[in-house]
Amino acid sequence: MRHLLTILLTLVTTISITAKDFTVVIDAGHGGKDPGAISANKKIYEKNVTLAVALMVGESIQEKHPEVKVLYTRKTDKFVGLNDRARMANKANADLFISIHTNAANNRSAKGAETYTLGVEEERTEKNLDIAKRENGVI
Repeated sequence: MRHLLTILLTLVTTISITAKDFTVVIDAGHGGKDPGAISANKKIYEKNVTLAVALMVGESIQEKHPEVKVLYTRKTDKFVGLNDRARMANKANADLFISIHTNAANNRSAKGAETYTLGVEEERTEKNLDIAKRENGVI
C-alpha cells in the first residue's frame, strides 16, 4: 500500500491546476458486498485498502489545491455499482476521475503500479474491455 500511496501523492503534488472550477472524483474500488482481491490470510480486503488510499489522496488534494472540488464515489464501506460511479462523475462534470484499485497477482514477487486508460489506443480496446470485465465481475 505504501508504494501506491506514494505514487498517488506524488501525482497529486505535481498536478498543475489552472482551471478555476476543477472537479476531481475519487473512486475507491469495490466496497460493501464486493471485497475485491483478498489476501491469502483473508485479513486484507482490497475494498478497505482502496477506501483508505482514496480518502488520503482526497485530503492531500484539498491541502495542496484548496480550490479543487473533491468528490468521492464512496466514503464508507458500501457497494456502489459501476454505472452509479460513472453517473456521479458525469453529473459532477468531473475533469478528472481517479479509480483506485490494489490488484492481486499470482506472481508473489510482483510490485509496482498499473495505469489504465480506456479508448486511448485502438489496438488495446479488447484488452481494456477484458480488464474492465474482470474488475467489475461483481455486476
